[in-house]
Amino acid sequence: MNLGDAYFKSSLHGEALDAYQEALRLDPDVAGVFNNIGNAYVGLGNLDQAVTAYEKAIEILFADINAHVNLGNAYDMQDRTSEAQTEYRTALSLDPDNAKAHYNLGIVYDRIGSHVAAIREYREALRLAPGYERAQDRLDRAMEGLPPPRE
Repeated sequence: MNLGDAYFKSSLHGEALDAYQEALRLDPDVAGVFNNIGNAYVGLGNLDQAVTAYEKAIEILFADINAHVNLGNAYDMQDRTSEAQTEYRTALSLDPDNAKAHYNLGIVYDRIGSHVAAIREYREALRLAPGYERAQDRLDRAMEGLPPPRE
């Protein structure tokens, strides 16, 4: 674990951002560093900067599944539903067995009223990651016809 990750795990997002930016200064073409910078910006509540960082990570390494999922999450937090869907689907095109992408796509489907599609995605997330409590909670709510909670 590097210094930025240690800060991030301690919810010291500003310090994590500083450490990640120093790592970037040393090697500016590492997609993972941009992904981490995006995560730090999300932690600081700066979604526009997070989106920019995730987009840069994807520009460097299109196959960075985590960057696609994280970009989808940032878009979703900005109520950019269509763009979030696109990123989750891109992540799934790269890795169809990514439980997190299925789960997040399910959330988007729930939010737009496509409950059958949401249930399908939650079930797939659970098939891939048995014991995924958040997916199970969402599935249970969708099956009961309850509105999805806002995360």
